[in-house]
Amino acid sequence: MSAAEETKIGAREHPKIVKAYGGVYHNPKLTTYVEGVMGRIAKASDAPDRHYRVSILNTHMVNAFALPGGYIYVTRGLLALANNEAELASVVGHEIAHVTAQHGARRYGTAVGITILAGILSVALDAQGVNRRATSDLVTLGGGLVLASYSRANEYESDTLGIKSLAHAGYDPYGQAGILSGLKRQADFQGQNGRNDWFASHPNADNRVAKAREKAAVQKVKGTPYIGTAEHLAAINGMIYGRLKAPAEKPKKIYRVRIITAGAGDTVQSMTRHMKVETRKQELLQMLNGLDADTKLRPGQQLKVISY
Repeated sequence: MSAAEETKIGAREHPKIVKAYGGVYHNPKLTTYVEGVMGRIAKASDAPDRHYRVSILNTHMVNAFALPGGYIYVTRGLLALANNEAELASVVGHEIAHVTAQHGARRYGTAVGITILAGILSVALDAQGVNRRATSDLVTLGGGLVLASYSRANEYESDTLGIKSLAHAGYDPYGQAGILSGLKRQADFQGQNGRNDWFASHPNADNRVAKAREKAAVQKVKGTPYIGTAEHLAAINGMIYGRLKAPAEKPKKIYRVRIITAGAGDTVQSMTRHMKVETRKQELLQMLNGLDADTKLRPGQQLKVISY
């Protein structure tokens, strides 16, 4: 498939993806930030001259994926989970690697139609509170060739290419291991029966985090590897968090990510007071920030909390 054909496919399917996943999340500051990260990692990819487009999808789902033609997608749920710019760059670099290696193009065939149909059906039923078991199976099975079910070889190839791009771009190459660890924390938080959208569409081996660390260890970065914790937290500060209710329900308050700073003597337990969710406050605080209950906080350390 030629680059022109891939671009044509991506342009045709892009509006369907946006519609299926809640539309584009409109936040100029955040969009500029994510586009900047994509531009930096794309220049360090195997195809720096290609044109890439990144969209932030307005959904609580934690996911990222790519279409042929350089269409890259990250969700606001993923942005909330990432703890620094290197972690975000690792996700974007991984998805760009799927594009440059033509993983999606090779699997395009007839699968994209059923992927989009199943995705729209699943999201529509979810919005109505319908049990999604059957539709989630349909998304995984029917959409397996384009947005899901990349082979393990494809995933490891994209991991390798993505980590190489991270290092070439000057990012901390351990960013990928960091975000994969975060995704595992989220899966544990949701419980064995909880839905983990990333692992549903990104097959995961038990040792994937360890392999990501091994690959990062052999990469060389000129100068000090860039992590970008403060920059990432500033960009997502104020971003909507969680599932949005249907417009007809008119929620009085909308949860948002807020960045707060720990003071002298603050602990994980004391910082829980800033969490405005109704249940599992400390567990959510720990999951979002990669903390344990006994983690010692530093004065001045910034944390993500969920407030209004």
